[in-house]
Amino acid sequence: MQTRPDNRMAADALEAEWNAKLRALDEAQRERERGRAELSQGLDDEQRQRILGLASNFPRLWNDPGTPHRERKRMARLLIEDVTITKATRSLGVRLRGGAIRQIAWTPDLHPSHRHKTGDGVVTEVDRLMNDHTYGEIAAILNQRGYRTGHGHTVDPISVRVVKVNYALKPRRDRLRERRLLAALEIATRFGVSDDTVYR
Repeated sequence: MQTRPDNRMAADALEAEWNAKLRALDEAQRERERGRAELSQGLDDEQRQRILGLASNFPRLWNDPGTPHRERKRMARLLIEDVTITKATRSLGVRLRGGAIRQIAWTPDLHPSHRHKTGDGVVTEVDRLMNDHTYGEIAAILNQRGYRTGHGHTVDPISVRVVKVNYALKPRRDRLRERRLLAALEIATRFGVSDDTVYR
């Protein structure tokens, strides 16, 4: 009645919708109570004891290989109200339907890039060996010394190059320049000969 005259039609529609929702809620609550009454009347003492036994033997039921995953999901939905993940403290706050709260510490799985990370020793050796060796030579030296890639494989020239790129190591060409050394093709160009001549 307090609504402005030009908004009264909208207010009437909203009030009608609100009343319909209240009636639906009331009907649903009555239906639930009827269902509970029928369920309680349909159970005898033996069935009640079996249901209580299931509740007290929950771990056995959960771990039973014959319990399908869909049933485990249903059981979890019936027990758990919500779960809060706190990344900073790496903990899970589990709130159960009865109101109890459980705090659980968790360790997140490592990202594959960290799980298969190249060891610091390999990176250091690659950086040092690049001063005097090619990728192929470095791979052979590392394999002789027992080093492996992050995945546990033998080292090959490609994995040496990957280490160089991923860890932004100084390119071999720059290292040679700092020592005033030239590649074979550059020497051949400077003296006007073929690179085969330089190699010979």
